Amino acid sequence: MPPADTAVETAAEKARREVIALLHSVAGQLTSSASAQYRERFGIGVMDVRIISVLSQEPDASGARIAEATGLDKAAVSRSLGSLARRGLTRSTSSGGRARFIALTDAGRALHDAVWKIGHERHRRLLQGFSPVQLDLLRTMLRQLYDALPLVDQNEANSHR
Repeated sequence: MPPADTAVETAAEKARREVIALLHSVAGQLTSSASAQYRERFGIGVMDVRIISVLSQEPDASGARIAEATGLDKAAVSRSLGSLARRGLTRSTSSGGRARFIALTDAGRALHDAVWKIGHERHRRLLQGFSPVQLDLLRTMLRQLYDALPLVDQNEANSHR
């Protein structure tokens, strides 16, 4: 919220603020409820699910690649991978150097499949009130927002010069 002594907020500024607030709220509630459900049913959180999802698509990925694909911090990825390995859900191989390559075990793939079914059903229920045209429009607008993300940091970096 802007300070009281600033100019009156325009309708366009208010709409932009509300869009961001709504995005935060939807994302936060989805993450929170998914995390609770996955922890209760499988003993893993959303971060673990994101990592397992990457490994299902990219077997033998490095920790750096997983961090890049998920947008998570490398240290957080490393901690999660350690937990998944202790549970027998992942295995790692070394290239002889420092690089480790991680893949799902059979148990990890089975967990991925079970989690995917629940996630797919959650998403189906969330989006059931949208027509195909609305879903296409939503997808297009979200991609546009995603593509604009670099501009947020770019503008911030330029303002400090």
